[in-house]
Amino acid sequence: MAWSNIRIGHHLAKLTPLGMKMPKLKECDSEGKEVKKIQIMKSEYKWVRIDDNKEIEKTYKLSPTGKVMRKLAKTTEINQYKTISKPRALDLNRERTYFVFCDSLQKELKDDEAIEFIYTNGNGFKIGYAVIYKEKKHLLMAYGLGYLQELAEKIDVANEKQDEEVVDRATAQDMLSLVGIEA
Repeated sequence: MAWSNIRIGHHLAKLTPLGMKMPKLKECDSEGKEVKKIQIMKSEYKWVRIDDNKEIEKTYKLSPTGKVMRKLAKTTEINQYKTISKPRALDLNRERTYFVFCDSLQKELKDDEAIEFIYTNGNGFKIGYAVIYKEKKHLLMAYGLGYLQELAEKIDVANEKQDEEVVDRATAQDMLSLVGIEA
């Protein structure tokens, strides 16, 4: 976990970005054999198998369990969801927020509750949580990979195990003075 310093008035704080990382999936062919990208020309590449250098037209991802995976399709139907509290929904570490237009859901959903389900937006291999909740007179859907409270607990555990060195870097004022601007 990378930490940086920030001074807020007379307070010295440490910052670290919050985010859930998806596991890095290896590229493979349709049989699950690992492939690599080879540069042919400056902007031209091809995929070849690692074991026999056979050229491959289409690549897939190899799941951590060893299964060949195609790119995930966008979620278009949700049959399983659960009702959660609105404060829990607001704790989602968002990557994206959407407006939702649905009169029947607007009427059914209470002001202090939300619904949660698994969602993928069709951009590849990322699966996350989506929550839909009321905000004033609108429905919003937030999408993210995890909840802030859970991330904070992981950070607390990591801090107890190890104190990480914080590297000071040039401040914004330092950078402005380098180009001749006095802040």
